[in-house]
Amino acid sequence: MEFLCKGCVKRKSATDEWLLVLEFEKPSTEIRNMVILAEWNDKRALDPRAVHFCSITCQKAYIAKHYARELVVT
Repeated sequence: MEFLCKGCVKRKSATDEWLLVLEFEKPSTEIRNMVILAEWNDKRALDPRAVHFCSITCQKAYIAKHYARELVVT
């Protein structure tokens, strides 16, 4: 399986340490949630809801672009 960074489209090599996020949408609503995983997991990376990032910079840019309205400090 090939993984591409959602931010810059870089390809993941076997030795790269990447970041992984799972995105969820509540059916029939505009509510979107994400779970930022603590570490890369090959099995979870295959999940259709998985989003892959090569760096924290790409991850932060994606979150800012797609979740700016939903960001809440808890």
